[in-house]
Amino acid sequence: MMKNGISMIPFGLLSGFMDGKEIRIIELAEEGFRFRLSEKAASPESFLVCFYDMEQADYHEIEIRNYTIEEDNVSSELVEFCMEYTVLVNSESYRQEVRKLQGQYSRYIRLKLEDDDEELARALTEYPEKKPVNYYSLEERQNYSLETSIEIDRPELYREYLQNDIKQLIEQCYEWKRITGNQLDSNKQNDSPDNKSNIGHGLNLNRIYIGNQFCHLLFPDEKELFMMLEKAYKESLGITIAFSYIREFMLKPIEELINRLAQWCKEKDTCIEIVINDWAMADIIAKQNAELAIKKSEAINEMRQYLIPCLGILLNKRKKDPRFPYKKGDKSLYSQNNLNADFYRKYLQSEFGIQRYEWESCGYEQEFPQGKNSLHLPYYQTNTSQYCPLYAICTTGNRGIQHLVKECSHYCSIYRLSYPKHLNITGRFNSLFGIDKELLNHPEKIKAYANAGIDRLVIGWE
Repeated sequence: MMKNGISMIPFGLLSGFMDGKEIRIIELAEEGFRFRLSEKAASPESFLVCFYDMEQADYHEIEIRNYTIEEDNVSSELVEFCMEYTVLVNSESYRQEVRKLQGQYSRYIRLKLEDDDEELARALTEYPEKKPVNYYSLEERQNYSLETSIEIDRPELYREYLQNDIKQLIEQCYEWKRITGNQLDSNKQNDSPDNKSNIGHGLNLNRIYIGNQFCHLLFPDEKELFMMLEKAYKESLGITIAFSYIREFMLKPIEELINRLAQWCKEKDTCIEIVINDWAMADIIAKQNAELAIKKSEAINEMRQYLIPCLGILLNKRKKDPRFPYKKGDKSLYSQNNLNADFYRKYLQSEFGIQRYEWESCGYEQEFPQGKNSLHLPYYQTNTSQYCPLYAICTTGNRGIQHLVKECSHYCSIYRLSYPKHLNITGRFNSLFGIDKELLNHPEKIKAYANAGIDRLVIGWE
């Protein structure tokens, strides 16, 4: 008989397997555990119970071969759906792991109920001790924060670009000067992955990103967009257009715009890149390229594509959080994501023609896959909401009263959400952005990114 068992411990903290088959442990005690199955259990040879150690940020596994198993009486509401069993265990190593997990879990629950999130983080990680919270004043422009060198991603920058020479625009970009260590060099370098001698100090501008990957309302209107395309074309700049997610009501206008972009490229006999952040956009681009191939009676992989798709930040998913430096335990697994799998990259290329991937410098070492890799720096997105919290605050005074915004006054050109300095994070547009201070303070590390597989830098504005 089990005493003082804890019910329904989260699966991430406690998991179990019976002869290699996953089981759901519903109660844990020093004498054993109870689990639930959808069918009657045969006589198992062994159980494997995995305990998460919050202090070491790792799992401890206990294999159980000597045990007693009993079938429980299931309530009438569940009897048609599952079977429940009690496993009695006589093992000191098992009991030690149970005591440790029960203690850590009870402490977590107490902290969660009695303290705030800051105290919880401080107790469980290496988060800074509680101290007066300081915020950045408007005068304290976050000079350590760098954004892109020619990532034109908001209405005020679209206007600046159309009204000024590209050199004048770059001179206003603190991030460009901090990372590259110079003003704009008018010499255009070969935009080739092999041309890495100009990375870091002495970097030369050869491409412009137009559009916003995170908010559909910050994309330029069609007239403004084509004016910028003409200007960039005359300046011999490579062109990348960044799209965000696509809502249902946006599909038809986006398809029409893509057709006009393809026609513009055809007239200029040039190509442009399209950053996609929605699988619907990937499908639209693939169909557009396929249609052009059919018209020319050529295979897609043998013809020149006018619209070249790139995998955007919202689809290139990975864990990003400015609090990672405070996390304990092994962090090496964060260095990879699904793009490190060869079969996934082959699928993206064969299905959508995607061969370039957009990345962010997000404060820890990353392993970049083979292929074409663009690095956005020094800012990185951590959260994005299609139901903009900033808009809700500006219109209702309550960030919780959110709804889908279809027309916006661009409050983000005036306001942003402020967070404590030690977090190195700010709320811009409909998103939260962290800052890679390590890269900002040591821009010479950019060359290490080049050696790791990055062939393009995309510098952003604060």
